[in-house]
Amino acid sequence: MRQAGFLIAALLLFMGFSSVAQEKKLSFGPKVGFMFGAPVPHGKNASIDSTSGSPLIGPNIGVFFLYHFNPKWSLWVEGNYNRKALEYSARATDLYYVDEQCLDLPNGTRRCATVETVFNGPTWGKFDNWYFEIPIFVRYSFSPKWYLFAGPYYAALNKSSSVAYYDGYVGAATTKTIDEKQLDSKMKQHDYGAALGFHYQYKPLLVDFRMSYGFASIFKDDYKPINYPVRNVFAQLSVAFQFRYENGQDSE
Repeated sequence: MRQAGFLIAALLLFMGFSSVAQEKKLSFGPKVGFMFGAPVPHGKNASIDSTSGSPLIGPNIGVFFLYHFNPKWSLWVEGNYNRKALEYSARATDLYYVDEQCLDLPNGTRRCATVETVFNGPTWGKFDNWYFEIPIFVRYSFSPKWYLFAGPYYAALNKSSSVAYYDGYVGAATTKTIDEKQLDSKMKQHDYGAALGFHYQYKPLLVDFRMSYGFASIFKDDYKPINYPVRNVFAQLSVAFQFRYENGQDSE
């Protein structure tokens, strides 16, 4: 359902921009590149003694539409699909943990219940989220080939392969627990924020570099191990091909 809604919105956007193409003010084209960065914690958990992380490179593919108000100012609207991912490791002391206890009954049935407790030991995993994203930027030309742009973005989570691993002691147990917990259901379905970047143009090619900062946490509010926001902070480098109209501002 999310994918269908995104595609319908992208189609309506394309139709709207196409309606002004006859005015010779519209440019559009494909873009491809990659993301690098991390979901950054904005807070500290006293139960986490140490952490380390390694950003995972993610692809970014999409299309853009560029509406020229005049030779200096333009509107850049984009629809893309990207991956925002990070591998991490940490050591925990009395970290909130949900343990599942199961009992096999004489009649052959099994009853299970969850118990809120704590975990001690190493934990690691990854945040691996794929988004449909729509950025809307205002762009300014400060030279014939260089442009600055800034504006908001909205993203809908398409899929997540986020997971956490535990290898330590649960509660008062004296034997190790090795566990894996899928975090897909703990991820928020929406992300939004702002981005700032620049374009360098050589004929129909555009080199795009930007930094984006998420305003929302990637986790749902009821995810108890993390009681502070974890926000997407990413850089993007990509190349776009611009199908341009011919006028004075396209001069080389």
